[in-house]
Amino acid sequence: MKHLLTLVAVFTFAFTITSCGDPCKDTVCLNGGYCSLANCVCPVNYEGALCQIYNPCQTTQCLNNGECVNGVCECPTGYEGDSCHVRTTLKFVGSYSGNSDCTQDNQDVFPTFSITQSQQTFDKLFINGNITAFVTNSNSFKVPSQVYDLGIKLVVVSGFGELVNNNLNVTMSVSDSLGTGATCNYSLSRN
Repeated sequence: MKHLLTLVAVFTFAFTITSCGDPCKDTVCLNGGYCSLANCVCPVNYEGALCQIYNPCQTTQCLNNGECVNGVCECPTGYEGDSCHVRTTLKFVGSYSGNSDCTQDNQDVFPTFSITQSQQTFDKLFINGNITAFVTNSNSFKVPSQVYDLGIKLVVVSGFGELVNNNLNVTMSVSDSLGTGATCNYSLSRN
């Protein structure tokens, strides 16, 4: 009986050792992953049961509804930067002066440009206080047709602008109620 108990104890111990083997013995993790308790722990930018899926967007955070594509944020209109964290309008904000080929009644229509941004709309600019412009891409804006008060008369203005480094090139069409009009080209530098 004593031998039978010893035999049962040895068999139970051997069974316990066999059933408590290495849980990672049959798990092969890929791409530098390692096994812990029969599950792969994947390195950065890899996922899946065996770390077999490359995901370059795993650690990329895109703000303001930006979308990660192949590890790079694609920003919506009005935002830019590595994580879409910069409002595009900010690069236009400032005071500008320079040269113009435009006069209306022998005065420069816009002797200077002062550009501010809207606090409510991500892509809206204001030129000289009340001319509305909209950012069309990271370096350009469009001025839709609108009425502007020159102080001596009302005119209709429209146009577009492009920022190259700190130089702003603007083309504005200006016409009055009598049909007198001009297309004005401005080459401006930030003050």
